Amino acid sequence: MNMAFVKHRTRMVSIAFGLISLGLYPVAAQSPLQRQLAGAMESKEDGVTKSGRPKPPQWYAKKNGKLSGKGCTITFADGDSAMGYLGPSDDWKESFFLVSGPDVPVPAKAKSVKVTLSTDGEPDRTVTATQIGIDGEQNGLVIFLLPSIDAALDVMQNEEGVRVSMAGSQIFASAWTKGHEARDKMRACLAG
Repeated sequence: MNMAFVKHRTRMVSIAFGLISLGLYPVAAQSPLQRQLAGAMESKEDGVTKSGRPKPPQWYAKKNGKLSGKGCTITFADGDSAMGYLGPSDDWKESFFLVSGPDVPVPAKAKSVKVTLSTDGEPDRTVTATQIGIDGEQNGLVIFLLPSIDAALDVMQNEEGVRVSMAGSQIFASAWTKGHEARDKMRACLAG
């Protein structure tokens, strides 16, 4: 991810957290945001083959919305870890980048947190994100509000490592491959 992509991230994440805390995007069990995040995490739970062996790391593309071009997600699942992009939905206009893994703490309720985001080829950036839990999910999630899903997809690398640290400890690390193929699926979904 390049610096132009994350230029306004701190302000945008503060807006997202404010909307969540005001109840405009409530994180109760049945909220639209939580359902969308849970839908993105479903692919992680499909990480075992019929023979019981772990599936290789891979991308999953889903559409969780009723309206054309809405509810599109791409998620890269690697064992118990996942990261991906959520586009605008039937219920909101915003887009998010998310990470989830066994070392991401599950908060009692959504909260704003300072994290250090590290991506291959870019300097580390300390930003404000939202830490959230989902009912039935044992890993926490960190979500980053994106200024634009199109801008995020424009700077998406074909192969990219992502690391997130909180309070000086690394809570997430993974790397995707075939990012451009996933990006093309996301763009096709967004186009309706």
